Amino acid sequence: MDQSKKWDPKFKEAIYQRHLKLSQSDSMVDLIVWPETSLNYPIAAARNEISVVANGSHVILGYQHRENNNAIYNSLGVLSPDGSVTSEYHKSKLVPFGEYLPFGTFLKKIGLRGLATSNEGGFSNGTGPEVFWVPSIGNIQPLICYEGIFPQFVGRANDRPDLLVLISNDAWFGEGQGIAQHFAQARARTIELGLPMVRVANRGITTVIDARGAFSEALDFDDRGALDSRVPPPLPPTFYATYGEVAFFLALLFVICVWLIISFQKTLLT
Repeated sequence: MDQSKKWDPKFKEAIYQRHLKLSQSDSMVDLIVWPETSLNYPIAAARNEISVVANGSHVILGYQHRENNNAIYNSLGVLSPDGSVTSEYHKSKLVPFGEYLPFGTFLKKIGLRGLATSNEGGFSNGTGPEVFWVPSIGNIQPLICYEGIFPQFVGRANDRPDLLVLISNDAWFGEGQGIAQHFAQARARTIELGLPMVRVANRGITTVIDARGAFSEALDFDDRGALDSRVPPPLPPTFYATYGEVAFFLALLFVICVWLIISFQKTLLT
């Protein structure tokens, strides 16, 4: 779905019905995943119908969530087969100028408004990385859009997940290289951590990536359809998953020490 149509109220119902149709399956599946902000209705109004169509499967989907204090979040929810929202995650790594206005109070005073999605004030930040338990799947870490490019964020919740689930809307990249680069960053996270990933994107690359970064079937950015795949198992925690950037800083320290030794030797020779 093009970005111009995604937020157009005229296409809201058609988009919703398309996702419902793609969620229908002749066989029982454990999990159905929709892209980022794929639901343009309040989750409370649509959850029962979605769960009926899902026919016993859990559903992960993206939507906008409004709190009583009018804070709006770019959210991911887990629907159980009975239609209840069992877990909800609010995106915490927001895109500057795309999802929020840096120095928003000042910029509004000089007339810059409405730069953040369809909401004048943009989205509010969530609280950080989380891990959810999904029956038949295990522990998952939800990720929304470009949160997947941050090595210091992915896999950094208190509990190690069994699976990364990344939902995205890549339509705003247009026809450039951003779609491929965004996907490459997601693959890098799986290799770093030894974790599989389910990646579902609107006008992006949708696939299941194993814990070594490999994938087979995929929907390209201009494909429309549903992908039925098995979730690969995770690997034992990698060195990076355990120690983070320690290896980088040790390598940096080594280079600095070598440079200092060479510089000192040159000084002695002169």
